[in-house]
Amino acid sequence: MGVGPVVSPEEELAALRAETKKLRRELKHITKDNEVLRMANEQAARTQEFIQRDNLRQIFFNRQLLKSSPYVLVLTDDKLQTVMVSDEFFRYSEVDSKQIGAGIYLKNAFEGWFDDEQLDIFIKSCERVLAGREVEPYIIRTTIRQKTMDLQLTISPMPGDDDKPIGLNIIFVDMTEMIDAREKADQANRAKSSFLANMSHEIRTPINAVLGMDEMILRESGEKDIISYAEDIKTAGKTLLALINEILDFSKVEEGKMEIIPTRYELGSLINDLINMIRDRVEKKGLEFKLDIDEDIPHELYGDEIRIKQCILNLLNNAVKYTEKGSVKLGVSFFKKDIDHIFLEIHVSDTGIGMKQEDMDRLFAPFVRIEEKRNRAIEGTGLGMSITKRLLELMGTSLSVDSVYGKGSDFSFSIEQKILNPERLGSFAEKFDKENRTPSTRAHAPVFQAPDARILAVDDTETNLLVIKRLLKETNVQIDTVTSGYDAIEKCESVSYDVIFVDHMMPGMDGLETLARLKKLESDTKPVYIALTANAISGSRERYMEAGFDDYLSKPVDGNVLESMLKRYIPKEKLVSDEDSEADAPALPKDDTEIPLWLYDVPGLEIDEGIKNCGGKDSFMDVITTFHDTSDQKYREIVGFFTEKDWKNYTIRVHALKSSARIIGAIRLSKLAEALEEAGDKADIDYIEKHTDACLGMFEMLNARLSKFDEVDKEFPLIDDSMRDEAYEAIYEFSGNMDFGTVESVLNSLKEYRLKPDDEVIIRSVHECLMRLDWDGIVELVKGRIAK
Repeated sequence: MGVGPVVSPEEELAALRAETKKLRRELKHITKDNEVLRMANEQAARTQEFIQRDNLRQIFFNRQLLKSSPYVLVLTDDKLQTVMVSDEFFRYSEVDSKQIGAGIYLKNAFEGWFDDEQLDIFIKSCERVLAGREVEPYIIRTTIRQKTMDLQLTISPMPGDDDKPIGLNIIFVDMTEMIDAREKADQANRAKSSFLANMSHEIRTPINAVLGMDEMILRESGEKDIISYAEDIKTAGKTLLALINEILDFSKVEEGKMEIIPTRYELGSLINDLINMIRDRVEKKGLEFKLDIDEDIPHELYGDEIRIKQCILNLLNNAVKYTEKGSVKLGVSFFKKDIDHIFLEIHVSDTGIGMKQEDMDRLFAPFVRIEEKRNRAIEGTGLGMSITKRLLELMGTSLSVDSVYGKGSDFSFSIEQKILNPERLGSFAEKFDKENRTPSTRAHAPVFQAPDARILAVDDTETNLLVIKRLLKETNVQIDTVTSGYDAIEKCESVSYDVIFVDHMMPGMDGLETLARLKKLESDTKPVYIALTANAISGSRERYMEAGFDDYLSKPVDGNVLESMLKRYIPKEKLVSDEDSEADAPALPKDDTEIPLWLYDVPGLEIDEGIKNCGGKDSFMDVITTFHDTSDQKYREIVGFFTEKDWKNYTIRVHALKSSARIIGAIRLSKLAEALEEAGDKADIDYIEKHTDACLGMFEMLNARLSKFDEVDKEFPLIDDSMRDEAYEAIYEFSGNMDFGTVESVLNSLKEYRLKPDDEVIIRSVHECLMRLDWDGIVELVKGRIAK
């Protein structure tokens, strides 16, 4: 057995010392680590203490906020369990603070606050916000503890570390007083507007009477001084009338009664009207009036011509008012939106006084004039720009203003319009010169005579046919009319025509089918085929040409256009006179046809518009009588097609109603029928079913009022002398008191009797004077009859 090396005591001691040294080094490291750990623990303790103090401060802050808040505040977690609420919550809730602190589902917390539908909407809104979507603040009207309230509800998320909502912050603000105050202010505003409108109407009546009598002075007086005075009266009266009209328009806008009614219009005519309306004012101030009209603008558009014209005229009037020297410029241009629409751009600029930047905000304030002291002499209500701004907003656009103080202003707007005829406007200067030539004072004479020419008009609406016959009466052209494509074919089998007008939309056989079948009957002589249409939209000409027509004529038919078209297409050898002979043509007989007094009282009937469309009073009476005679049948047809859901023929019949109503001046009825026709074209059955009753109701009411035509042959009793004299005495007495209602009642009572011819003339004249409020004229008419 071996023995290991022997370690001396000295070596063992050295080894122990080395081990001790190593242990001391390790102990030193352990002590240092313990110190670091101790310091870390102390830091952690201090941090925890800070967090606890901060939490306590936050809790205290939240509690103070919730306690003092005048609003209902609710904090929830991401499960829609309540975390904390404001003290205001407990004023309206049966839930106590312990339930809230323990966490109660939001729907249960608000039970009794809202009805079931409102509560469902509220919870779904909260869920949407928790899902990361926004919900706009909204108002709930509810009754809590017998108190009706308007509460504005705002829901916002409380984001966590990853921006995902960890809860909701819900605020209810009582808006009841504010909404009530706003409603009261709106009521007061409406009352003000109503008062202004009523007062304006009351003032308009005597103003119109003044202007009417002043016009008679201008026509009949030969004295230079009197005419000068009358011109001053006319100018002042029109200025006053313009101010009243502005107040009426402002009242309509305020009450929401201003409607935008788009119609077909000729842009050149609109510009021409504007020039005529502003030119005198420009010239009187010694200003230069400049035009910058784009020649490439489509000349026929679809929009609210009246309101567009009103906006531009307001801008022109404003420019003239505030310009003492230099010029006023009207610019009209466009850019295309698509093939069927343009943006019409209007610029009105001046070299006037301009505006300061700080005054821009006051420009559109009603009844406000900028720099009142400087401009106090300028006439006006201060409503023009406010009305213009609101009208443009109603038409989907806005007014832009660029002004330099002391140098002038530029007002502009751009409005979308539909193109009905893409033919360019051309040189407006030439158009303007042509349209403003001195008009002839004698009656209209036809541009040609063609007694050997023969034309055929095909239209399912008798009134349209009658209008064409009346408009061409003085040309001596032979005119045949039929009401269907079948009748047209039958006519053409035995008669040769030079020109055939064919309505596009007819029941049974429409215009295109009629044309195709007529062309198969052609022999050596081929007639000219012209489409009659009320739908002359963009591209119509091309479509009719492709179908085989030679031209098209839009309805309502314009007499001058009709004559010009026929002069172009009737064979030259059949024309016995031309436009050059117009100057030598004798004056035509005056149209002395009397319009029955009762016809002026028919609601919805614009007599002057009807007379214009029909080419005269005589034609108008024939056309409106025919309209009445055929109304029952048209009414039954529309009802029948509606009941049978035959939408094709229904659309054709309301199309015919649109046209015939427009011709006699029943514009509102025509508009209703036009809307139904458009709905039929689009197969919008829902619109048709909702609005047909309104159209038929108006149609039925109009026809009922026209039933007085049926009484023409009815033998009214001849008024006896004593009753007639009593009527004259009553008219004389109450006219002296300016009692409109009583005088009107007396005139109405006379309608139930036959009058002698001379009495008929006097009573008709009395009615005309009454409409003008010419009381002296009435007294003068009847005072000589009292003694008889």
